[in-house]
Amino acid sequence: VSSPLLEAPPPVRLYSPGSWGPNSMHQLIAPHAWRLPFERGWRDPNRAGS
Repeated sequence: VSSPLLEAPPPVRLYSPGSWGPNSMHQLIAPHAWRLPFERGWRDPNRAGS
């Protein structure tokens, strides 16, 4: 299963320290519409009517 990856690894994608990773990660998750917690607004439990 991992032989193709080990034989021809993809290029390393650089990203800023402290970030969630390179922007290309969105291309991996986009087809499945996975939402990462830092990309959505959280409801304020103290706010009335939310």
